[in-house]
Amino acid sequence: MKRLVVALALLSGCIPMKMKFVMRPEGVVRVVDAKGAPIASARVILLREKYPHRREDARWTVKTDAKGEVSFTREEERQTVFPLMMHGVPGYGFVACAESPGYASKQEAWRVPEEGASPPLVLNLAEGDRRCESKVDLSVPPKGRARVLGIERVDADVWKLDVVLPKDEPVAVGVPLGSLTVTKVEWQSEAINAFRRATVQTRGPGEKVRFGELLVRE
Repeated sequence: MKRLVVALALLSGCIPMKMKFVMRPEGVVRVVDAKGAPIASARVILLREKYPHRREDARWTVKTDAKGEVSFTREEERQTVFPLMMHGVPGYGFVACAESPGYASKQEAWRVPEEGASPPLVLNLAEGDRRCESKVDLSVPPKGRARVLGIERVDADVWKLDVVLPKDEPVAVGVPLGSLTVTKVEWQSEAINAFRRATVQTRGPGEKVRFGELLVRE
Protein backbone atom coordinates (compact mmCIF):
# COMPACT_ATOMS: atom_id res chain seq x y z
CA MET A 1 0.00 0.00 0.00
CA LYS A 2 2.83 2.40 0.88
CA ARG A 3 4.45 1.84 -2.53
CA LEU A 4 1.12 2.50 -4.22
CA VAL A 5 0.73 5.80 -2.36
CA VAL A 6 4.24 6.89 -3.34
CA ALA A 7 3.64 5.91 -6.97
CA LEU A 8 0.38 7.87 -7.08
CA ALA A 9 2.09 10.88 -5.50
CA LEU A 10 4.83 10.76 -8.11
CA LEU A 11 2.32 10.53 -10.94
CA SER A 12 0.34 13.46 -9.59
CA GLY A 13 3.45 15.59 -9.04
CA CYS A 14 2.73 15.94 -5.32
CA ILE A 15 6.20 14.97 -4.07
CA PRO A 16 7.69 18.16 -2.62
CA MET A 17 11.35 19.08 -2.57
CA LYS A 18 13.40 21.98 -1.25
CA MET A 19 15.09 24.43 -3.63
CA LYS A 20 17.23 27.48 -2.98
CA PHE A 21 16.19 30.78 -4.55
CA VAL A 22 17.84 34.20 -4.66
CA MET A 23 15.36 36.61 -3.09
CA ARG A 24 17.56 39.71 -3.43
CA PRO A 25 20.72 40.09 -5.53
CA GLU A 26 24.07 41.32 -4.32
CA GLY A 27 25.73 44.11 -6.21
CA VAL A 28 25.91 47.80 -7.09
CA VAL A 29 23.53 49.93 -9.14
CA ARG A 30 25.11 53.13 -10.47
CA VAL A 31 23.04 56.10 -11.70
CA VAL A 32 24.65 58.61 -14.09
CA ASP A 33 23.56 61.37 -16.46
CA ALA A 34 23.99 61.46 -20.24
CA LYS A 35 27.63 62.53 -19.83
CA GLY A 36 28.41 59.76 -17.36
CA ALA A 37 28.51 62.00 -14.28
CA PRO A 38 27.08 60.43 -11.11
CA ILE A 39 23.65 61.56 -9.91
CA ALA A 40 23.55 61.81 -6.12
CA SER A 41 20.30 61.31 -4.16
CA ALA A 42 18.65 59.58 -7.12
CA ARG A 43 15.94 57.13 -6.14
CA VAL A 44 16.67 53.51 -7.05
CA ILE A 45 13.83 51.01 -6.84
CA LEU A 46 14.74 47.34 -7.02
CA LEU A 47 11.79 45.13 -7.91
CA ARG A 48 11.50 41.38 -7.54
CA GLU A 49 9.08 39.78 -9.98
CA LYS A 50 7.65 36.32 -9.49
CA TYR A 51 6.92 34.06 -12.43
CA PRO A 52 5.07 32.50 -14.20
CA HIS A 53 2.55 35.33 -13.83
CA ARG A 54 5.19 38.10 -13.57
CA ARG A 55 3.69 39.84 -10.59
CA GLU A 56 5.60 42.24 -8.40
CA ASP A 57 6.67 40.28 -5.35
CA ALA A 58 8.96 42.67 -3.46
CA ARG A 59 10.62 46.07 -3.70
CA TRP A 60 13.42 48.01 -2.05
CA THR A 61 13.91 51.78 -2.37
CA VAL A 62 17.31 53.40 -1.71
CA LYS A 63 18.88 56.76 -2.58
CA THR A 64 22.26 56.97 -4.27
CA ASP A 65 25.34 58.29 -2.47
CA ALA A 66 27.72 61.01 -3.70
CA LYS A 67 29.13 58.53 -6.23
CA GLY A 68 25.67 57.88 -7.63
CA GLU A 69 25.71 54.33 -6.27
CA VAL A 70 23.58 52.07 -4.12
CA SER A 71 24.50 48.58 -3.01
CA PHE A 72 22.39 45.57 -2.14
CA THR A 73 23.23 42.47 -0.13
CA ARG A 74 22.28 38.99 -1.27
CA GLU A 75 19.37 37.16 0.33
CA GLU A 76 18.58 33.50 -0.29
CA GLU A 77 15.65 31.35 0.78
CA ARG A 78 14.86 27.64 0.63
CA GLN A 79 11.33 26.97 -0.53
CA THR A 80 9.21 23.85 -0.87
CA VAL A 81 8.38 23.25 -4.55
CA PHE A 82 6.52 20.63 -6.57
CA PRO A 83 8.66 20.15 -9.70
CA LEU A 84 6.28 17.73 -11.45
CA MET A 85 3.28 20.02 -11.20
CA MET A 86 2.44 22.85 -13.58
CA HIS A 87 3.80 26.07 -12.07
CA GLY A 88 5.08 24.00 -9.16
CA VAL A 89 8.47 25.73 -9.26
CA PRO A 90 8.42 29.54 -9.11
CA GLY A 91 10.88 31.77 -10.90
CA TYR A 92 12.19 35.16 -9.85
CA GLY A 93 13.53 38.06 -11.87
CA PHE A 94 14.87 41.46 -10.81
CA VAL A 95 14.39 44.90 -12.34
CA ALA A 96 16.02 48.15 -11.20
CA CYS A 97 14.52 51.56 -11.95
CA ALA A 98 16.15 54.93 -11.21
CA GLU A 99 14.53 58.36 -11.07
CA SER A 100 15.59 61.88 -10.16
CA PRO A 101 14.03 65.36 -10.58
CA GLY A 102 14.80 66.76 -14.03
CA TYR A 103 15.50 63.33 -15.52
CA ALA A 104 13.53 60.63 -17.31
CA SER A 105 13.50 57.41 -15.33
CA LYS A 106 15.38 54.38 -16.63
CA GLN A 107 14.53 50.75 -15.97
CA GLU A 108 16.54 47.63 -16.77
CA ALA A 109 16.58 43.97 -15.82
CA TRP A 110 19.43 42.92 -13.52
CA ARG A 111 21.04 39.56 -14.15
CA VAL A 112 21.48 37.40 -11.05
CA PRO A 113 23.97 34.51 -11.10
CA GLU A 114 23.41 31.34 -9.12
CA GLU A 115 26.34 32.20 -6.88
CA GLY A 116 28.10 35.43 -6.01
CA ALA A 117 27.42 39.04 -6.86
CA SER A 118 25.60 40.39 -9.88
CA PRO A 119 27.54 42.48 -12.38
CA PRO A 120 27.30 46.25 -11.74
CA LEU A 121 24.23 47.79 -13.34
CA VAL A 122 24.60 51.30 -14.79
CA LEU A 123 21.43 53.31 -15.40
CA ASN A 124 21.94 56.34 -17.66
CA LEU A 125 19.28 59.03 -17.15
CA ALA A 126 18.51 61.50 -19.91
CA GLU A 127 16.94 64.89 -19.23
CA GLY A 128 13.17 64.74 -18.91
CA ASP A 129 10.34 64.28 -16.47
CA ARG A 130 9.32 60.65 -16.02
CA ARG A 131 9.07 58.62 -12.83
CA CYS A 132 9.31 54.88 -12.29
CA GLU A 133 6.02 53.08 -12.69
CA SER A 134 4.50 51.60 -9.55
CA LYS A 135 2.70 48.26 -9.58
CA VAL A 136 1.42 47.13 -6.22
CA ASP A 137 -1.03 44.56 -4.92
CA LEU A 138 -4.04 46.33 -3.39
CA SER A 139 -5.77 43.22 -2.12
CA VAL A 140 -7.49 43.79 1.20
CA PRO A 141 -5.66 42.42 4.25
CA PRO A 142 -7.65 40.83 7.08
CA LYS A 143 -8.46 42.75 10.24
CA GLY A 144 -5.55 43.12 12.63
CA ARG A 145 -2.98 43.10 9.84
CA ALA A 146 -1.34 45.55 7.45
CA ARG A 147 -0.07 44.91 3.93
CA VAL A 148 3.21 46.66 3.15
CA LEU A 149 3.33 48.03 -0.41
CA GLY A 150 6.66 49.82 -0.27
CA ILE A 151 9.54 50.56 2.09
CA GLU A 152 11.95 53.50 2.00
CA ARG A 153 14.85 53.90 4.42
CA VAL A 154 14.97 57.43 5.88
CA ASP A 155 17.68 56.96 8.52
CA ALA A 156 19.59 54.15 10.23
CA ASP A 157 16.51 52.82 12.01
CA VAL A 158 13.78 55.03 10.54
CA TRP A 159 11.60 53.63 7.77
CA LYS A 160 8.76 55.08 5.71
CA LEU A 161 6.13 52.51 4.75
CA ASP A 162 3.32 52.66 2.22
CA VAL A 163 0.68 50.41 3.80
CA VAL A 164 -2.89 49.28 3.27
CA LEU A 165 -5.14 48.57 6.22
CA PRO A 166 -8.79 47.63 6.71
CA LYS A 167 -10.91 50.77 6.91
CA ASP A 168 -11.84 50.24 10.57
CA GLU A 169 -8.30 49.33 11.67
CA PRO A 170 -6.77 52.13 13.78
CA VAL A 171 -3.17 53.17 13.31
CA ALA A 172 -1.56 55.74 15.60
CA VAL A 173 1.80 56.77 17.02
CA GLY A 174 3.13 54.08 19.32
CA VAL A 175 1.23 51.21 17.66
CA PRO A 176 3.49 48.28 16.63
CA LEU A 177 3.56 47.05 13.04
CA GLY A 178 5.41 43.77 13.25
CA SER A 179 8.95 44.58 14.40
CA LEU A 180 8.44 48.33 13.85
CA THR A 181 6.81 51.05 15.95
CA VAL A 182 4.72 53.80 14.33
CA THR A 183 6.07 57.34 14.86
CA LYS A 184 4.00 59.27 12.27
CA VAL A 185 0.89 58.63 10.15
CA GLU A 186 -0.28 60.41 7.00
CA TRP A 187 -3.56 59.10 5.61
CA GLN A 188 -4.01 58.96 1.83
CA SER A 189 -7.22 58.87 -0.18
CA GLU A 190 -9.24 55.66 -0.02
CA ALA A 191 -8.81 53.35 -2.98
CA ILE A 192 -12.00 51.39 -2.31
CA ASN A 193 -14.51 51.36 0.52
CA ALA A 194 -13.05 48.27 2.20
CA PHE A 195 -9.64 49.71 3.04
CA ARG A 196 -7.47 52.79 3.02
CA ARG A 197 -3.81 53.57 2.46
CA ALA A 198 -1.41 55.44 4.69
CA THR A 199 2.18 56.61 4.64
CA VAL A 200 3.56 55.48 7.99
CA GLN A 201 6.90 56.50 9.44
CA THR A 202 8.30 53.89 11.78
CA ARG A 203 11.35 53.10 13.87
CA GLY A 204 12.95 49.68 14.27
CA PRO A 205 14.80 46.88 12.45
CA GLY A 206 13.18 47.42 9.05
CA GLU A 207 15.38 44.88 7.29
CA LYS A 208 13.01 42.28 8.76
CA VAL A 209 10.05 43.81 6.91
CA ARG A 210 9.41 42.43 3.45
CA PHE A 211 7.31 43.97 0.73
CA GLY A 212 3.89 42.34 0.49
CA GLU A 213 4.07 40.67 3.90
CA LEU A 214 1.18 40.74 6.30
CA LEU A 215 2.45 42.19 9.54
CA VAL A 216 0.54 41.01 12.59
CA ARG A 217 -0.14 43.55 15.28
CA GLU A 218 1.25 42.45 18.62
